[in-house]
Amino acid sequence: MKIVMVNNFLTPHGGAEFSTVSTHALLLCHGHESVLFGCNRQPYFDVPLPHQADFPSYTRYEDLHLSVNHLGYNLKAAFKPFWNLEAKSRFDYFLDCIQPDLVHFNSIFWHLSPSLIQSCTQRNIPSVMTLHDSRLVCPAGTLLRGAHKSAATAGHYCVDLLCSTRGVGQALHHRCYDDSLAKSAFVALEFQFRKMHRQLNVVSHFICPSQALADVIQTGGRIEAHRLHVIANALSDDWFVPTPATTAGDYFLFVGRLSREKGCHLLIDAMASLPPSIGLKIVGDGEQRTALEAQANALGRTNIEFLGHLPPQHLKTVYGGAIALVLPCLWFEAFGRVLLESMACGRPAIASAIGGCTEIIQHEKTGLLITPNHHDELVCAMRRLVENPDEALQWGSQALERSKREYHATLCYQKHLALYEQTLSEAKTP
Repeated sequence: MKIVMVNNFLTPHGGAEFSTVSTHALLLCHGHESVLFGCNRQPYFDVPLPHQADFPSYTRYEDLHLSVNHLGYNLKAAFKPFWNLEAKSRFDYFLDCIQPDLVHFNSIFWHLSPSLIQSCTQRNIPSVMTLHDSRLVCPAGTLLRGAHKSAATAGHYCVDLLCSTRGVGQALHHRCYDDSLAKSAFVALEFQFRKMHRQLNVVSHFICPSQALADVIQTGGRIEAHRLHVIANALSDDWFVPTPATTAGDYFLFVGRLSREKGCHLLIDAMASLPPSIGLKIVGDGEQRTALEAQANALGRTNIEFLGHLPPQHLKTVYGGAIALVLPCLWFEAFGRVLLESMACGRPAIASAIGGCTEIIQHEKTGLLITPNHHDELVCAMRRLVENPDEALQWGSQALERSKREYHATLCYQKHLALYEQTLSEAKTP
């Protein structure tokens, strides 16, 4: 089978990226021909990219200049999320060269854009899509209502899926994107454009990494149940440690994008209530890093470290020395790959009881689930693991066994293959 794997970026800095490249590697290992396509954003994963010269350019929207001198460039860039002409043209050429049996889309919104789906339709190439967030039902893709407003209203989960049930004006009313009316209006326009033109209707099947996301997509996106399939993300065999840890760690760990919805600022706040001997290591980068470093410095704690991005081998070592991973996210986490990585390294996790986190973490068996944006619960959970190292070790051992049993690569491959075969069979049926 010849498959094209498509994702906005092929850089080792996000869950969608790791999932895309991991599935690509799985297909290659089982004898299929898999080819990657994405934007020309570097550094790339350390994988062969023989067609990278065909990749469309990458636009960093944060760097656009609001001036008359750059008006033409800004207008061209602003149109890309709706219909990326360059990406479609390059993908047309790419498909004609590769001539795949099937295209597997991943995250394509805002950069590559859904214009690529039309390239498949024009060539009668069937496609599936993995949904890595809630962008099908939420313009901001976070399911957070007024996410960046005052502490009293920050991080409210949009349980009513307002933009899908009442209209995209709700995104403007609550300023759901970066607490900005202009930015919220722009993402609402993109959302409405995609919905009006039914850009995703021709995708045969959608993959969700968690049942929680599938439920949300079915409700708000009005996608039929038979087109939604839950296939959890998996890890390669080299992620799993051979035996559970025998000694407790001496620091907590955060791994992920340093943006407000990930909740790292809440974790730093909680550190003020823990003994000074307990450290915190923060892995990742993002727009909030400078603010988070200032917040950590204000505590006067010398054992809060910002490590930036780490390669997998170094990251495994950091996981192995932790008391637990902490993911106090505010948004609807579609899966939570870092939770799985921690489990595979034999360490428990503390996570917000929202989205896919509730399916990965078994409360008081492989970790602890807490109420999102609840300072006291987070502190109590962290103290519990510090004061009960034997319990933390037991949960870490159980987490390792569960990750080996339910999130191994072979199971993930088998489910993908079955869906691919079903999609190809349906495409051949008149």
